[in-house]
Amino acid sequence: MKHLSTIANSVLEQCSVIIGVHLEDLNEEFERGYKAGGTDDCYSRKFFEFCSSRALCAICRRMEFNISESSFSRLTFDMMLAWENPSSLTEESYMENVAKEREERMKPPNGGVQEAIEDIPLFYSDLMPLLVDDERNIGEDAFVWFSSVIPLAADILNARFAFETLTASTTGRLHYPAYDRFFKEIDKCIKYLQKPETPTCAELAEDEFILHVEGTAMTQRVVRHIGGTSWQEGVVFEFPEMTSSTRRDHWLTLIKEVTLLHQFLARFKIESRLQRWEAHARMILGIVRLHAAREMLRIFPPIPTNFLIFTLFDESPKGDLVLDELANGLRQTNSIHPCSPTSILRSMNVCPPYVWSMGIEEKMETSVGPEVAEDLASLESTISQVREEAKEIEIAKASVEGLKEEGITDSIIVLQELLSPLRGVWQWFQAVLKWERPTITLFVLATSLLIIYKEWIWPALAAILVWMVGLMLWVRRKRVRDKCKEIVICTSSDQTPMESIVSAQHALHQFYNIVQTTNIAILKSRSIFESRAPKHTNMVMWAMVGMAIVLIVVPLKYLLMGLLLYVVYMNSKAGRSMSMKQSNKRLKAWWDSIPVVSVRTVSGPCN
Repeated sequence: MKHLSTIANSVLEQCSVIIGVHLEDLNEEFERGYKAGGTDDCYSRKFFEFCSSRALCAICRRMEFNISESSFSRLTFDMMLAWENPSSLTEESYMENVAKEREERMKPPNGGVQEAIEDIPLFYSDLMPLLVDDERNIGEDAFVWFSSVIPLAADILNARFAFETLTASTTGRLHYPAYDRFFKEIDKCIKYLQKPETPTCAELAEDEFILHVEGTAMTQRVVRHIGGTSWQEGVVFEFPEMTSSTRRDHWLTLIKEVTLLHQFLARFKIESRLQRWEAHARMILGIVRLHAAREMLRIFPPIPTNFLIFTLFDESPKGDLVLDELANGLRQTNSIHPCSPTSILRSMNVCPPYVWSMGIEEKMETSVGPEVAEDLASLESTISQVREEAKEIEIAKASVEGLKEEGITDSIIVLQELLSPLRGVWQWFQAVLKWERPTITLFVLATSLLIIYKEWIWPALAAILVWMVGLMLWVRRKRVRDKCKEIVICTSSDQTPMESIVSAQHALHQFYNIVQTTNIAILKSRSIFESRAPKHTNMVMWAMVGMAIVLIVVPLKYLLMGLLLYVVYMNSKAGRSMSMKQSNKRLKAWWDSIPVVSVRTVSGPCN
């Protein structure tokens, strides 16, 4: 067809053979259901999706034989290439970009030949790095589309996360050698699950299924429940004969994924056996992909959570939104699509016996319908939102890591510098309180008394918040973030080493005095509360009763106004001239006469 690209025509010819329908007949069938509108590129892509999804549905019915063939990975990879460039116009644009990139590569970089070699993206296998620079490659959107049609290379829920992991060493583009190797490893894992050997120490129920067995010793458990005859006494897991934490962390990750699956089913009350197995099937395929990626990327092991759906969205911010979408989709499942996770595992003979006896009704659909497409679009929008917020959090966490590595001295210096703007505010407050500027002090006093008397505290707080918003807008308009991209703090000191040691000792002594004073105050307060000093306890109780009466009789606003006037007056010249030395001395003597509760420290366990 003229409106299609060369690779799209090639792939659709293969699809026509697989389906057993001529390409012209497929075009007529597509025209009957296609709603006119959009560009030629949109028409070409929709037609390509229609034909390729029908071919994939036919392939899924005999998946056990197809996945082991290299022609399957080649065809599906070409499908993704064609999806990116479905029309002849997009192909021309793509070829122009490739030609420009080749011209750029022909020019020696500033760093010479060595830098050019280092810039070549590599895919590392077990044996040697494969240079894949000139091979046509696919992007993230094509990989996500393919995963939405057939959840084998990835699930639609975590397709972008899996793609990011698989292309970490190839600058965000997936090359065929890596893709083909990934499918070969998936095929190995599937064959392993097809004939699992039941350990001699385990008895499986009808609905239980072995996901993975570590090692070759079938008589020794990798995970063992030790002690305790009741779940209320707690659960202890032992990992025998494990010398490193890699395998242990891997097993704990798998255990967590299975646990989160069952929590998901219980939380959303998924009761149907078909719906429950569909969730199990998605989890099993995720674990298969994780094992395949671990075998493929041994030099740089992948992040497990990027392949495990329930663990991924349990740790992601707003991941519950994605799980809500998944639960809603499962509740609407009353039959299975030929390319659903359940159908894929059944066609490859990977499922417990009870699944075969459920009498699952298989849909006769040969492609993805418009309702499914709308649901996928809504789900993709939610996933993109979660992913973007996760990236923002990772960037913010990375900016915090530098501060966590600083020592106690540098941290204190940074804290002092960050609090320096508040120092000016505190000095201004002290100046107002001490009547250094009588006009401002009178204005603040009158305003405060008016707010308290009229009970305008909440409107005053609202005005402060609005003022802060205005200040933030002013700072944004002045583009302070661009003028001051970082805060520079000098940690050097004019003190000699001996002076620094003395200063540190003095600061430590002050901190010790603060801790000791706090302990004494707590112990004396406990002594008063427990009536260890009856005389002082009686005085405190009478004082508290008097304060309670005052609080009942006198309105709170008058108490606040009186307290404010007292504080302002005592800081004025007239107030400072009044001697409070004798009263403070008597109060200190009363406090010192309170005995503390005795404290005894022991090194052993306390009873």
